[in-house]
Amino acid sequence: MSNFDQLKQRYSNPQKTFLLGVGAQKAGTTWLYNYFLDRKDSRMGYTKEYHVFDTLTLDNFDYFYKRAIADLAAIQTNKHSAQKQENNQRYLSFLDDPAEYYDYFAQLLKKSNATITGDFSPSYSALSAATLAEIKSQFSHRGIRVVPIFLMREPVDRLWSMVRMSNRNSDIVLDRKQELEQMYRRCGTKHEQRRSNYHHTYANLSSVFGEDKFVSFYETIFQVSEIQRLCRQLKIKYLQPNFDDRVNVSASPHSFSERDVSGLRAHYQVQYDFAEKTFGKEFIDTIWHQSYRDKFKLEQCS
Repeated sequence: MSNFDQLKQRYSNPQKTFLLGVGAQKAGTTWLYNYFLDRKDSRMGYTKEYHVFDTLTLDNFDYFYKRAIADLAAIQTNKHSAQKQENNQRYLSFLDDPAEYYDYFAQLLKKSNATITGDFSPSYSALSAATLAEIKSQFSHRGIRVVPIFLMREPVDRLWSMVRMSNRNSDIVLDRKQELEQMYRRCGTKHEQRRSNYHHTYANLSSVFGEDKFVSFYETIFQVSEIQRLCRQLKIKYLQPNFDDRVNVSASPHSFSERDVSGLRAHYQVQYDFAEKTFGKEFIDTIWHQSYRDKFKLEQCS
Protein backbone atom coordinates (compact mmCIF):
# COMPACT_ATOMS: atom_id res chain seq x y z
CA MET A 1 0.00 0.00 0.00
CA SER A 2 1.40 3.42 -0.97
CA ASN A 3 1.85 6.24 1.53
CA PHE A 4 -1.02 8.10 -0.14
CA ASP A 5 -3.32 5.09 0.24
CA GLN A 6 -2.34 4.74 3.88
CA LEU A 7 -3.18 8.39 4.53
CA LYS A 8 -6.47 8.07 2.66
CA GLN A 9 -7.43 5.02 4.71
CA ARG A 10 -6.44 6.76 7.94
CA TYR A 11 -8.63 9.80 7.37
CA SER A 12 -11.56 8.10 5.62
CA ASN A 13 -11.99 5.52 8.39
CA PRO A 14 -10.74 7.26 11.53
CA GLN A 15 -10.54 5.29 14.76
CA LYS A 16 -12.82 6.46 17.55
CA THR A 17 -10.56 7.25 20.48
CA PHE A 18 -11.05 7.94 24.17
CA LEU A 19 -8.30 9.98 25.81
CA LEU A 20 -7.69 8.92 29.39
CA GLY A 21 -5.85 11.82 30.99
CA VAL A 22 -4.04 10.52 34.06
CA GLY A 23 -2.20 13.62 35.21
CA ALA A 24 0.02 14.63 36.61
CA GLN A 25 -1.66 17.47 38.45
CA LYS A 26 -0.07 20.84 37.58
CA ALA A 27 1.68 19.35 34.55
CA GLY A 28 -0.20 20.97 31.67
CA THR A 29 -3.31 18.79 31.54
CA THR A 30 -5.75 21.72 31.38
CA TRP A 31 -3.88 23.32 28.48
CA LEU A 32 -3.85 20.02 26.59
CA TYR A 33 -7.53 19.42 27.33
CA ASN A 34 -8.33 22.88 25.92
CA TYR A 35 -6.40 21.99 22.78
CA PHE A 36 -8.77 19.08 22.16
CA LEU A 37 -11.79 21.06 23.31
CA ASP A 38 -11.15 23.56 20.50
CA ARG A 39 -10.75 20.92 17.79
CA LYS A 40 -13.69 20.20 15.48
CA ASP A 41 -12.86 16.48 15.45
CA SER A 42 -13.22 16.28 19.25
CA ARG A 43 -16.27 16.12 21.50
CA MET A 44 -15.15 16.33 25.10
CA GLY A 45 -18.45 16.30 26.96
CA TYR A 46 -19.65 18.54 29.76
CA THR A 47 -16.46 18.84 31.80
CA LYS A 48 -12.71 18.24 31.85
CA GLU A 49 -12.55 16.06 34.98
CA TYR A 50 -15.23 13.45 35.60
CA HIS A 51 -13.69 11.86 38.72
CA VAL A 52 -15.58 8.60 38.42
CA PHE A 53 -12.92 5.94 38.92
CA ASP A 54 -10.96 7.72 41.66
CA THR A 55 -14.22 8.14 43.59
CA LEU A 56 -15.18 4.51 43.08
CA THR A 57 -11.84 2.79 43.66
CA LEU A 58 -9.51 5.00 45.74
CA ASP A 59 -9.62 5.63 49.48
CA ASN A 60 -10.46 9.14 50.66
CA PHE A 61 -11.68 10.31 47.26
CA ASP A 62 -15.34 10.67 48.21
CA TYR A 63 -15.18 14.48 48.30
CA PHE A 64 -16.26 14.71 44.66
CA TYR A 65 -19.35 12.70 45.56
CA LYS A 66 -20.01 14.83 48.65
CA ARG A 67 -19.60 18.01 46.61
CA ALA A 68 -22.12 16.78 44.03
CA ILE A 69 -24.64 16.00 46.77
CA ALA A 70 -24.09 19.43 48.34
CA ASP A 71 -24.47 21.13 44.97
CA LEU A 72 -27.74 19.34 44.33
CA ALA A 73 -29.04 20.53 47.71
CA ALA A 74 -28.00 24.08 46.85
CA ILE A 75 -29.69 23.78 43.47
CA GLN A 76 -32.96 23.03 45.20
CA THR A 77 -32.74 26.47 46.78
CA ASN A 78 -32.09 28.06 43.35
CA LYS A 79 -28.42 28.81 44.04
CA HIS A 80 -27.20 26.97 40.96
CA SER A 81 -28.30 26.55 37.38
CA ALA A 82 -30.38 23.79 35.85
CA GLN A 83 -27.33 22.79 33.78
CA LYS A 84 -25.26 22.20 36.89
CA GLN A 85 -28.10 20.15 38.32
CA GLU A 86 -28.13 17.99 35.21
CA ASN A 87 -24.35 17.56 35.31
CA ASN A 88 -24.34 16.52 38.96
CA GLN A 89 -27.17 14.05 38.41
CA ARG A 90 -25.29 12.58 35.46
CA TYR A 91 -22.14 12.23 37.57
CA LEU A 92 -24.07 10.42 40.29
CA SER A 93 -25.56 8.10 37.67
CA PHE A 94 -22.02 7.28 36.48
CA LEU A 95 -21.11 6.29 40.04
CA ASP A 96 -24.24 4.20 40.40
CA ASP A 97 -23.64 2.37 37.11
CA PRO A 98 -20.29 2.92 35.33
CA ALA A 99 -21.81 1.49 32.14
CA GLU A 100 -23.58 4.84 31.80
CA TYR A 101 -20.18 6.55 31.81
CA TYR A 102 -18.90 4.42 28.94
CA ASP A 103 -22.17 4.79 27.05
CA TYR A 104 -22.12 8.56 27.52
CA PHE A 105 -18.82 8.93 25.68
CA ALA A 106 -19.79 6.36 23.07
CA GLN A 107 -22.91 8.40 22.31
CA LEU A 108 -20.91 11.62 22.09
CA LEU A 109 -18.86 10.06 19.31
CA LYS A 110 -21.81 8.36 17.64
CA LYS A 111 -23.93 11.52 17.43
CA SER A 112 -21.21 13.65 15.85
CA ASN A 113 -18.42 13.50 13.33
CA ALA A 114 -15.91 13.62 16.16
CA THR A 115 -13.31 10.90 16.58
CA ILE A 116 -11.86 12.08 19.90
CA THR A 117 -13.38 12.33 23.35
CA GLY A 118 -11.95 11.97 26.83
CA ASP A 119 -11.70 12.49 30.56
CA PHE A 120 -8.73 14.43 31.98
CA SER A 121 -8.86 13.71 35.71
CA PRO A 122 -5.31 14.09 37.09
CA SER A 123 -6.04 11.91 40.13
CA TYR A 124 -6.48 8.95 37.75
CA SER A 125 -2.69 8.72 38.06
CA ALA A 126 -3.35 6.60 41.16
CA LEU A 127 -5.67 4.09 39.48
CA SER A 128 -4.69 0.44 39.72
CA ALA A 129 -3.77 -1.68 36.73
CA ALA A 130 -7.00 -3.63 37.22
CA THR A 131 -9.09 -0.45 36.98
CA LEU A 132 -7.20 0.71 33.90
CA ALA A 133 -7.72 -2.70 32.27
CA GLU A 134 -11.46 -2.51 32.97
CA ILE A 135 -11.69 0.95 31.38
CA LYS A 136 -9.82 -0.30 28.32
CA SER A 137 -12.04 -3.39 28.05
CA GLN A 138 -15.33 -1.52 28.39
CA PHE A 139 -14.46 1.01 25.69
CA SER A 140 -13.08 -1.75 23.46
CA HIS A 141 -16.46 -3.50 23.65
CA ARG A 142 -17.96 -0.29 22.30
CA GLY A 143 -15.47 -0.10 19.43
CA ILE A 144 -13.44 2.69 21.01
CA ARG A 145 -9.68 2.73 21.44
CA VAL A 146 -8.31 4.07 24.74
CA VAL A 147 -5.09 6.09 24.71
CA PRO A 148 -3.86 7.22 28.12
CA ILE A 149 -2.05 10.57 28.28
CA PHE A 150 0.46 11.02 31.07
CA LEU A 151 2.36 14.28 31.59
CA MET A 152 5.08 14.57 34.24
CA ARG A 153 6.75 17.62 35.76
CA GLU A 154 9.92 18.12 37.81
CA PRO A 155 8.62 16.93 41.22
CA VAL A 156 9.66 19.86 43.43
CA ASP A 157 8.51 22.38 40.84
CA ARG A 158 5.16 20.56 40.56
CA LEU A 159 4.74 20.58 44.34
CA TRP A 160 5.59 24.29 44.52
CA SER A 161 3.04 25.03 41.78
CA MET A 162 0.37 23.05 43.63
CA VAL A 163 0.99 25.00 46.84
CA ARG A 164 0.79 28.32 44.96
CA MET A 165 -2.46 27.30 43.26
CA SER A 166 -4.04 26.20 46.54
CA ASN A 167 -3.18 29.49 48.23
CA ARG A 168 -4.28 31.53 45.23
CA ASN A 169 -7.67 29.79 45.19
CA SER A 170 -8.04 30.48 48.92
CA ASP A 171 -6.87 34.10 48.63
CA ILE A 172 -4.08 33.35 51.11
CA VAL A 173 -0.81 35.30 50.94
CA LEU A 174 2.14 33.46 52.47
CA ASP A 175 5.57 34.75 53.27
CA ARG A 176 8.65 32.85 52.13
CA LYS A 177 8.96 30.71 55.27
CA GLN A 178 5.26 29.79 55.28
CA GLU A 179 5.33 28.79 51.61
CA LEU A 180 8.33 26.54 52.17
CA GLU A 181 6.71 25.01 55.25
CA GLN A 182 3.61 24.18 53.24
CA MET A 183 5.72 22.41 50.63
CA TYR A 184 7.32 20.21 53.27
CA ARG A 185 4.00 19.60 54.99
CA ARG A 186 2.33 18.45 51.77
CA CYS A 187 5.12 16.37 50.28
CA GLY A 188 4.76 13.44 52.68
CA THR A 189 0.97 13.21 52.65
CA LYS A 190 -0.85 10.28 51.06
CA HIS A 191 -2.66 12.69 48.78
CA GLU A 192 0.59 14.10 47.40
CA GLN A 193 2.30 10.73 47.16
CA ARG A 194 -0.51 9.43 44.98
CA ARG A 195 -0.22 12.33 42.58
CA SER A 196 3.56 12.32 42.31
CA ASN A 197 4.30 8.59 42.11
CA TYR A 198 5.31 8.70 38.44
CA HIS A 199 6.93 5.28 38.61
CA HIS A 200 3.70 3.66 39.80
CA THR A 201 1.57 5.37 37.16
CA TYR A 202 3.96 4.57 34.33
CA ALA A 203 4.27 0.92 35.38
CA ASN A 204 0.49 0.44 35.50
CA LEU A 205 -0.04 2.15 32.15
CA SER A 206 2.68 0.03 30.56
CA SER A 207 1.26 -3.21 31.92
CA VAL A 208 -2.19 -2.47 30.47
CA PHE A 209 -1.51 -0.41 27.34
CA GLY A 210 2.05 -1.31 26.40
CA GLU A 211 3.32 1.19 23.85
CA ASP A 212 -0.16 2.53 23.10
CA LYS A 213 0.15 5.40 25.56
CA PHE A 214 1.34 8.97 25.23
CA VAL A 215 3.91 10.08 27.78
CA SER A 216 5.42 13.54 27.86
CA PHE A 217 6.56 16.27 30.21
CA TYR A 218 5.40 19.70 31.30
CA GLU A 219 8.80 20.96 30.28
CA THR A 220 8.42 19.74 26.66
CA ILE A 221 4.69 19.51 25.88
CA PHE A 222 4.45 23.17 24.77
CA GLN A 223 6.34 22.43 21.57
CA VAL A 224 5.24 21.80 18.00
CA SER A 225 7.18 18.54 17.84
CA GLU A 226 5.42 17.07 20.87
CA ILE A 227 1.91 17.93 19.68
CA GLN A 228 2.79 16.56 16.26
CA ARG A 229 3.95 13.33 17.91
CA LEU A 230 0.68 13.13 19.84
CA CYS A 231 -1.40 13.70 16.71
CA ARG A 232 0.52 10.99 14.85
CA GLN A 233 -0.15 8.53 17.63
CA LEU A 234 -3.85 9.41 17.65
CA LYS A 235 -3.92 9.33 13.82
CA ILE A 236 -5.47 12.76 13.60
CA LYS A 237 -4.49 15.86 11.68
CA TYR A 238 -2.00 18.19 13.36
CA LEU A 239 -3.50 21.57 14.20
CA GLN A 240 -1.38 24.38 15.61
CA PRO A 241 -2.08 24.96 19.32
CA ASN A 242 -2.01 28.33 21.03
CA PHE A 243 1.22 27.92 22.97
CA ASP A 244 0.85 31.35 24.54
CA ASP A 245 -2.47 30.53 26.19
CA ARG A 246 -1.18 29.03 29.43
CA VAL A 247 -3.81 28.30 32.07
CA ASN A 248 -3.71 27.98 35.86
CA VAL A 249 -0.28 29.63 35.97
CA SER A 250 0.61 31.08 39.37
CA ALA A 251 3.82 32.91 40.19
CA SER A 252 5.56 33.30 43.54
CA PRO A 253 7.52 36.32 44.72
CA HIS A 254 9.76 34.03 46.76
CA SER A 255 12.94 32.12 45.93
CA PHE A 256 14.54 29.14 47.62
CA SER A 257 18.06 27.80 47.81
CA GLU A 258 19.17 24.23 47.22
CA ARG A 259 19.57 23.93 50.97
CA ASP A 260 15.93 24.98 51.44
CA VAL A 261 14.56 22.26 49.19
CA SER A 262 17.16 19.52 49.64
CA GLY A 263 14.77 17.52 51.82
CA LEU A 264 12.11 17.69 49.13
CA ARG A 265 14.58 16.53 46.50
CA ALA A 266 15.52 13.58 48.69
CA HIS A 267 11.87 12.65 49.16
CA TYR A 268 11.37 12.40 45.39
CA GLN A 269 14.68 10.61 44.66
CA VAL A 270 12.85 7.43 43.60
CA GLN A 271 11.04 9.43 40.93
CA TYR A 272 14.24 11.03 39.65
CA ASP A 273 15.89 7.60 39.46
CA PHE A 274 12.91 6.16 37.60
CA ALA A 275 12.84 9.02 35.09
CA GLU A 276 16.57 8.82 34.39
CA LYS A 277 16.44 5.05 33.91
CA THR A 278 13.36 5.16 31.69
CA PHE A 279 13.93 8.29 29.58
CA GLY A 280 17.69 8.74 29.76
CA LYS A 281 19.91 10.51 32.27
CA GLU A 282 21.03 13.21 29.85
CA PHE A 283 17.47 14.05 28.83
CA ILE A 284 16.21 14.26 32.41
CA ASP A 285 19.24 16.30 33.40
CA THR A 286 18.36 18.78 30.68
CA ILE A 287 14.64 19.16 31.34
CA TRP A 288 14.58 18.66 35.12
CA HIS A 289 17.93 19.01 36.84
CA GLN A 290 19.25 21.93 34.79
CA SER A 291 15.94 23.79 34.95
CA TYR A 292 15.86 23.10 38.68
CA ARG A 293 19.36 24.56 39.10
CA ASP A 294 18.29 27.62 37.12
CA LYS A 295 15.12 28.07 39.16
CA PHE A 296 16.88 27.92 42.52
CA LYS A 297 20.11 29.65 41.50
CA LEU A 298 19.50 32.82 43.50
CA GLU A 299 20.61 31.32 46.78
CA GLN A 300 22.85 28.39 46.02
CA CYS A 301 24.56 26.50 48.84
CA SER A 302 28.30 26.91 49.11
